[in-house]
Amino acid sequence: MRYRTRAAALVVALMAAGVAQAQGRPPAPVLAAVQAMDTMCREFGTPGDKSGLLRAADLNGDGVADWVLDEGAYVCEGAASLFGGSGGSQVSVWAGRRDGGASEPFTHGAFGAVIDGGRLWLMVGGEMCGQKTAGLARAEYEGCRRPLAWDARTGRFDFAPVSEARPVD
Repeated sequence: MRYRTRAAALVVALMAAGVAQAQGRPPAPVLAAVQAMDTMCREFGTPGDKSGLLRAADLNGDGVADWVLDEGAYVCEGAASLFGGSGGSQVSVWAGRRDGGASEPFTHGAFGAVIDGGRLWLMVGGEMCGQKTAGLARAEYEGCRRPLAWDARTGRFDFAPVSEARPVD
């Protein structure tokens, strides 16, 4: 029994170390997306602070870091609205793989992204929050935080049911 407990603890520690190692350097497809943003920014301005652009977390429970790129956090000096506007910004999620690569199974517009409780929550509004918007001005849309869910069968992220949405704090 003691052997199984130690073995289980070792497996958990190794999985955590794998996530920590993967979080050190983003996979090539993630870096390519950031480089593409830099290239686009240079056409109109100068790339600036990227401190909030990328975040890593195990969002699908496989023990490998997944990567979140929130374009709204990209600073392009001289072209502030290049990657965002009144409709928010694109948020992309790459599912990390054990071989160090990643696939991009999800991209959607949002007004920000928060990782909380091992889940990614996107700030969205209107119909994405379950609100009936027919006849409403965009300013009347209600905002919410809606989580993503991993579908292991398809290998993709998608929005969890609207019933899991939370009001924006």
